[in-house]
Amino acid sequence: MREEIEKNLQWSRRYIDAPATDTHLATRIETIDFEDIIIIDISRLNKFPKIDEHSVGISPWFKLDVIGFYHRGIEVFLDDSKKVIQTRDDNGLLSWRFLRKGEDSESAMYALAVGRIPFDFIESVDWSRSDGYYNSPHFYCRFAGPLGGPYEDVVYKANLYPEVSRHLHDLDLHRESYEWGLMRRRTFLFRQNIIRRWCRLKTGLAIRPSRLR
Repeated sequence: MREEIEKNLQWSRRYIDAPATDTHLATRIETIDFEDIIIIDISRLNKFPKIDEHSVGISPWFKLDVIGFYHRGIEVFLDDSKKVIQTRDDNGLLSWRFLRKGEDSESAMYALAVGRIPFDFIESVDWSRSDGYYNSPHFYCRFAGPLGGPYEDVVYKANLYPEVSRHLHDLDLHRESYEWGLMRRRTFLFRQNIIRRWCRLKTGLAIRPSRLR
């Protein structure tokens, strides 16, 4: 699967000229841009390209920007940036943490949420780019992640040295919900399922009278 994706996923290389600063010489930064992809839940294929305004939980399909690869799969950008700050523990070791609610700091920076989709979750890929809507590769995935999505983990990364590199560094921070215990995850998914069924029932009741008219 990795070989197939590396061979067929389109990408382009570009260079950004970073001017000199008080602390860094002028440099040329290399940037790799991957094409967008469409992630589709293999158990809900008939939902594409429809959009259900009353849906609850993770959508059956969505478009994502690819960052690149990690050792088990591909990494994609998610819309959930958070402010982080570097701290030092009692042993003098540096680490990162999220800013607490109401907290702010001049040294804080934004970290980007990155979803990790393992190759094991990807059943097949349609490389035709001919759906007539987005013209992007379709990744048919099992939504088998801890919270019913295609991600096995969601981590946070940041560009620590923007003057000399566009590389995103892993801050060893994870989305809190992906660190929940088994019981809390099951409770969350059960609740999502109940809300989803209730929304479908309400939608059906709203549509039925209009048909009778």
